[in-house]
Amino acid sequence: MSPSTSNTLLSDQQAITIKHNDSTQAKVDFIRRIPTELLCTVLSHLVLNHLVTECLLVSQLWRERLLHCPKVWSHIRVDRMEFSPRALLLVGKYIQLLKVHHCGGRWFTLLFEYMIAGAFPKLRTLKLSPMGRYHIDQRVTEEGLRHLQGSLKTLCIECPAGTLLNLQSIFTSCPQLITLDFWHTAGLGIYDTLPYMASLTTLTVVQRTTVLSEEPLQRIVDACPNLQRLSLRLCEPSQMAFLVRSLPKLEILYFNNYGASAFAKDPITTDSDSTFQDQPVGLQHLVADAMHIPDLIEVLQTHCSTLETLVLDMTGSTGNEWSQIERLLERPLNMEKLHTLEYDAQYMDHGENVLEWLLAGCTALEKVQISRVYDTTNDDDDDETHNGHQSTILFQHLARMSRLKYLSLQDIDNVDGLEEYAQHLGSLGAVCPLESLMLHECMLTDRHLNVLGKIRTLRNINILYPDDCISTTALNRFFSRHHHGSSVLARVKLFAVNCATRETLAAIGKMPALESLLLYFHGGSRISKQDAVEFAEQHPHVNLKCFGRHFEESQ
Repeated sequence: MSPSTSNTLLSDQQAITIKHNDSTQAKVDFIRRIPTELLCTVLSHLVLNHLVTECLLVSQLWRERLLHCPKVWSHIRVDRMEFSPRALLLVGKYIQLLKVHHCGGRWFTLLFEYMIAGAFPKLRTLKLSPMGRYHIDQRVTEEGLRHLQGSLKTLCIECPAGTLLNLQSIFTSCPQLITLDFWHTAGLGIYDTLPYMASLTTLTVVQRTTVLSEEPLQRIVDACPNLQRLSLRLCEPSQMAFLVRSLPKLEILYFNNYGASAFAKDPITTDSDSTFQDQPVGLQHLVADAMHIPDLIEVLQTHCSTLETLVLDMTGSTGNEWSQIERLLERPLNMEKLHTLEYDAQYMDHGENVLEWLLAGCTALEKVQISRVYDTTNDDDDDETHNGHQSTILFQHLARMSRLKYLSLQDIDNVDGLEEYAQHLGSLGAVCPLESLMLHECMLTDRHLNVLGKIRTLRNINILYPDDCISTTALNRFFSRHHHGSSVLARVKLFAVNCATRETLAAIGKMPALESLLLYFHGGSRISKQDAVEFAEQHPHVNLKCFGRHFEESQ
């Protein structure tokens, strides 16, 4: 096989990738050299629930050789009319997920005609974007969807400005849906078009302009009373408590947010076989932006015993006057099931009081991310003393968390208490739970690094924009502490750590467990491109990534 060709079967990522740097014909030639029996055997043992099939680009070859390997054809994406919908007919009986992107009105119409003909008996998930921009036959569309009532569970559609379809008729054709994702750029009122959908357990509505108040939300609640998962992009801040009260089976709520952060994995899954619970289990996952703070406190106090994931961004929040929330915070929480907390205070007034109230009610946290809580930009000495005291309380709460594996602190200038916290973790030795630590724009000093280097269980360390308060000596000493054979530190990310030098790279390279190193070169960086090249040559087993303007400009 030539160096320009790669053949990768990735079961952990649930995908097939066959790449070639030259032409499609070279790809075809490469596939021909793989015995059919071997291909089918390998593919049959992989978990391919999210397979994106490129193979119809060489459709004749694949149809001849893999026509009877159903897994290959279960999940297909078509982007901008890569091939005719007629090519789907031979394998239509295997298709479970079909994602169609920018394929034109005629393409869509043909697809729905094939549905009427029964070409896709196992189709469970249909994703169409954009749908409605093109002239699509309304009758054919509705009839095609009706023919999928025995199998279709998830419908994801994007309806941009100028939509020509009657959406109410579309939804009425799919009364059996479990999941409906509705994305649009126009001011379309989905609350006016939703029929009564008793089976619907997951609803996502992402609109760009219309802010939903109680009246349209009431229509959604009336149309979909059994919702267990709800994601809404634009709502009035005061409507979160209304939604939670009105949907007794709600388990997952994304409020003013249609996707969890990279930190907290998205608990909403498409194409799920949700079944109604005889008894509601309560709100388990709450991801909220721009909420009304007293409403938030009410929801947390009501559902504290069931919450498992809590992601809060205070941007655009209302009702944060101390007179409104001080009395509400007197009632303590008991969130014994909460394992993931992400809290971005956006330097909101009294954001630290809300945070400490949350942490005081937690005992089982495994992942914590805290951002923009303590603002020390005010020169008033009393304010700085207060923030330092509050920061110390933060780390005292974290020290109680015996399961905390992942800790991320972002944009926190005042990290008073971090040194004592790290000293506590270091004293735990091999039973210390912390495995991953990210410090993003935190005011680190040499004392902090010296103590953090004693934590023996760290597998990941990310240091981003630490200002210029740490020395090269302290940084090198931190990595030197991980030269012993029992070290598990495998992944390192340094963003704009200008005190790092060639010697720092040498210290990192001697760590026995090192797997990956990411370097972001900022203005003032003391590591050159040549230093990085030499590191890569000396440590070929390490996945090295370097980027940044300074890196591109250095010689």
